[in-house]
Amino acid sequence: MPRLAELSPDAVLIMVTNPVDVMTYEAIRLTGFPPERVIGTGTLVDSIRYRSLLSAELQIHADDIRAYILGEHGDDQFAAYSVAMTGGEKFFPSETIRRLFQETVNLGYEVYNRKGYTNYGIALATMTIVDSIVYDLRHTMPVSVMVDDFLGVNDVCLSLPAVIGRQGVTRVLHPPLSDDEAESFRKCAAKVRRTIDMVQGRRDFTEES
Repeated sequence: MPRLAELSPDAVLIMVTNPVDVMTYEAIRLTGFPPERVIGTGTLVDSIRYRSLLSAELQIHADDIRAYILGEHGDDQFAAYSVAMTGGEKFFPSETIRRLFQETVNLGYEVYNRKGYTNYGIALATMTIVDSIVYDLRHTMPVSVMVDDFLGVNDVCLSLPAVIGRQGVTRVLHPPLSDDEAESFRKCAAKVRRTIDMVQGRRDFTEES
């Protein structure tokens, strides 16, 4: 990765491989790139699936639904019910809305269990990021970014709504999450932090050996 940074010092790097939050963090460290030029696909594919299910249930076009799955791309991700809306009208976290989130989570596992891998969903998510960079579209999407002083969380990569343009992340948004959602975000941060520390500990041990 340092070689990549040497050959393409002005690139915007998109991390796709899992564990994507840890890999995004390590990519920032290894390349020395500014955090805004390293983007992980994060929970974007999960959020796309979630909006698709909401669209079918509510009979509203998916493009008009603002609903995000945030935190880690993994078991502890959560739906930000408190900021989900369409047409300025907020969704209330009804049993239906909660069920659709669980279906979203299950769908990801189902695809993996049946095929042994995922490709189309993550390809669509990656293409969405690339388009916003290449054409400077400034779309807002939940991607894995370096968290800087949000809910007491720092120095870890997690998915938050971010504005993506030609230079990468032009702005990271800090939605007003509910207390339960904020606690879920901190839980994700602690989990990813532990993995980062484990990875760095193993690397240090290898280097010393």
